[in-house]
Amino acid sequence: MASGSLTSGIILLATLLVAVNAHNWAFGKCPRMTSVNNLAVEKFLGVWYVIEQFDTGSRCLLLNYTRVSETQLRVTKVRQFQLLDRVGIDHTNSYSGTLDMPYGHDLGRLRVKWPLNLAGKGDYVIFDTDYTTYAGIYECQPITTLMHRKSAAILSRTPTLAPEFVNRIKRLLISNGVDTHDFDVIKHEGCRTRVEADFNVHVDSDTFRN
Repeated sequence: MASGSLTSGIILLATLLVAVNAHNWAFGKCPRMTSVNNLAVEKFLGVWYVIEQFDTGSRCLLLNYTRVSETQLRVTKVRQFQLLDRVGIDHTNSYSGTLDMPYGHDLGRLRVKWPLNLAGKGDYVIFDTDYTTYAGIYECQPITTLMHRKSAAILSRTPTLAPEFVNRIKRLLISNGVDTHDFDVIKHEGCRTRVEADFNVHVDSDTFRN
């Protein structure tokens, strides 16, 4: 088994690689996704299981939404990396970003800042949810005037989600001009907690400050 500092460095590197690879690149501008009308933010907060997401090397992936202020939320990804599982590193990773709510009453249309994203903030749209069962989120960030990077996720309050809800979210993405062929299914079996795992690495906006 690798030393603690080396293993933590490996997990941090994996966090960076997954942050880059979890988005797809496309030509043109970001599609204009329709957000949930009159999003009830307090009902949306809490833990969601990620059922499917664009190109990811993660499993046991959760999103936890918490409120920071009237105009800002925090979103924390909690996960394990498939590659590290394969080489026997018992770990968990958490990665926190901030969600600004700059568009007045359009509370489902946010701006996200992930600490490892050097390009800055991107669009983060909650485009469908019933608050208790399922949700759909879409991220997009213009890189140049000719290209953008995008990602989407299908969320559930439980580790599984009925196909009718999965198909509903994919139909909404397609209707907004988003290709759904890049979804990967996330497994929620044999998941470790921070208490159970040998190594836990958390990354947020304070990680790289002096």
